[in-house]
Amino acid sequence: MTGAEPQPASGLAWSQLEDELVAATVAAVRRTVGAHPAEHFRAAAMDEIYAETCGPIWFGTLQVVTDEDWSRMERELGEPTSWSTADWAHQIVDWLPDARVLHWQAQLAVEAGLPPGRRDFDGLADDVARWEGTYRRFLTMLATVARRTRASLIEAGATDDTFLVVVLDPDQDERLLSSCLRPGELERWFPEAAEALAGTGIPGPPSATP
Repeated sequence: MTGAEPQPASGLAWSQLEDELVAATVAAVRRTVGAHPAEHFRAAAMDEIYAETCGPIWFGTLQVVTDEDWSRMERELGEPTSWSTADWAHQIVDWLPDARVLHWQAQLAVEAGLPPGRRDFDGLADDVARWEGTYRRFLTMLATVARRTRASLIEAGATDDTFLVVVLDPDQDERLLSSCLRPGELERWFPEAAEALAGTGIPGPPSATP
């Protein structure tokens, strides 16, 4: 990643994609929380986002963790916190219908400049800056989805005010994490990321508001 600025859009309906992902994420978390009324849920994470420079951009998975699972992982892993979502009990594999995943991944492929008309999205984009701009915009949009999802869940009473929703991208971008969270939460839940961000001397993006 070179940190290239997003290139002019070529037609992808970003606002529609964002709204659809918010609705799907809120619904998936609410179903999971509702199915386990005796448990207290701590966080949801969009994880396992897959992309190789100039290749396809794949949607990640949605995972949810309870306080009980979190405490168990702390004991087993010997760490104060665990964002290893592979160990989380609630893996929501169908949070977005397959047909919609394929639709939006095809749209992202076109936006990123990949060769059109391939069902498997095979082939590479020729314009690296365009691809990187599309990928960065996609991740930034996911952070917005995380903030909106958290606000919607809290407003609906589906989760309490402490519930977190974050994006765990492959590069573990500290600024992206910070943009998902409220002031002070990066330091509490991602101390290494907070330290790395502070070490850059670059202010993080505006944090999520209550």
